[in-house]
Amino acid sequence: AAALTDAYAEAIPLGIAPASKEGLRTMIMDALEIYDGVVTSGSLSVGKTDIVKDLLEELGTIHFGRVNLKPGKPFTFVTAEINGKRKPIFGLPGSPVSSLVSFELFVRPAVLKMGGRAKRHRPTIQVQAEHDIAHAADRNEYVRAIVSQQFDPETRSYTFTARTTGAQNSSRLMSMLEANALLRLSPDPHAVKVGSYMTAVLLNCTEI
Repeated sequence: AAALTDAYAEAIPLGIAPASKEGLRTMIMDALEIYDGVVTSGSLSVGKTDIVKDLLEELGTIHFGRVNLKPGKPFTFVTAEINGKRKPIFGLPGSPVSSLVSFELFVRPAVLKMGGRAKRHRPTIQVQAEHDIAHAADRNEYVRAIVSQQFDPETRSYTFTARTTGAQNSSRLMSMLEANALLRLSPDPHAVKVGSYMTAVLLNCTEI
């Protein structure tokens, strides 16, 4: 809800979803009758109790049901036709960090566009790694990080450096809460070396 509010949207909590597919169907369809879109969280995997993905396939058109991303691979985007209007359903992963990263990359820009905002994406800057950074070899990864401004006495100018927030487990919410940026890293079996430049997506510009 706080992330939606930060994107200038009004978040209306629907509560904990029913454990049955029919109960969940009713909840989502009732919400789409009233609101501009729906955001769900969790139950997107392939377990017997993960009913959201199957239900979303029945409710509308799945534009994508997986993304080549870490964290956030299960993110799903669906549109459903309600009274002649196509409305979005954003399926966020259940783990807290995956959910927040997916929101930043996919839901926030879409919500800002729906609200008529011209600026829909977080600003990006080039930063230097303060230490070696291991990352995914098989998919894009957004590493949670702290970006700092450093003064270079030789050039008498400021540079930006970044260090990670520690362990990058998708279940470790603290890695996201401490971050003021996401480092956008392409697939590579080799770690980013100290001093290398990377693109940072700034989450909180006021801190830099």
